[in-house]
Amino acid sequence: VVLHVHAVDAIVWAVLPNAQARLKPLLTGIAWGWVDYHRPGLPLTRGVAELIQHQAVDVVMMANHGLVIGADTVTQAEALLHRVLTQLRHPVRAAPAADAIGLARDAEGTGWRLPANPDAHAVATDRLNLSRAEHGVLYPDHVVFLGHQVTIAPAGLTDQSAGHALHDWLVKQHGLAVSPPYIAIAGRGVLVRDDLPEAAQELLGCLSDVLRRLPEEPEPLYLPAKETLFLANWEAEKFRQTQQRQ
Repeated sequence: VVLHVHAVDAIVWAVLPNAQARLKPLLTGIAWGWVDYHRPGLPLTRGVAELIQHQAVDVVMMANHGLVIGADTVTQAEALLHRVLTQLRHPVRAAPAADAIGLARDAEGTGWRLPANPDAHAVATDRLNLSRAEHGVLYPDHVVFLGHQVTIAPAGLTDQSAGHALHDWLVKQHGLAVSPPYIAIAGRGVLVRDDLPEAAQELLGCLSDVLRRLPEEPEPLYLPAKETLFLANWEAEKFRQTQQRQ
C-alpha cells in the first residue's frame, strides 16, 4: 500500500533549509529517505526511484512537496502516516483577526466574496505571512490552483476610511481578461473570486495552514521562478483539471 499526501506539517518541514538535518532527530526509528525537489511527473518519479534503489525506506520526504508512505496493509500505512505526522507537528502561530464584516460590505456586488475557510484570512492579516506569500511559491499545487503570484490590494485602498475606492478597484480586477483567483487586503483579510472552484478554495486554506506553521526563522526555500512558470502552463495538469470538472 502506498500513500502520497501533501500533509501540511510535512510541507512545512520540506520547505525549510537544511531540512534533512532538521528531520533526522524527528524521524528516529523510522526508515525514511529524502528526495530533493523535482518537477512533478516523470522527473519526480525518477528521483524517488533513485532513492529506493539505494535505500530501503518506508517514508519518502520530498522537498517542497509532501511525503510518501509505504506499508504492507492499509492499516499499517495509516498507522505509519499518523506516527510520522504526529512527530512532525508544528505549533500554529496566531494571526490577527480578519475584518470579515467590513470586507463583505466592500465586496458586495464586485464579483468577490469571503473565502470558504475563515482561516484563509491569516494570509493577509499577518505581516510575515503576507510577505512570504508575496515572495514566492513553496509547493507545486499552489501554482496549479492559485497561480504563481499573489495580488495585493494597493495600500491606499485597504483602509475602511477609503470609501468606495476598494469596491471600485475590486470591480476592475474582476473584469480583467485574467482575473486573479484571490486578493489579499493587508491587515484585513482575503477575498476570493465568486466562481473560485472548491479545490482552489482548499489550496488557499492550505496556504494559510502552511504559513501559520512556518517559524519566524529561517526563511523558507521557494520554488524558482522558471519552475512556477512551467507549472502554471503544465498541459498534464490542465487536462487533469478538465476531467475533474466533468
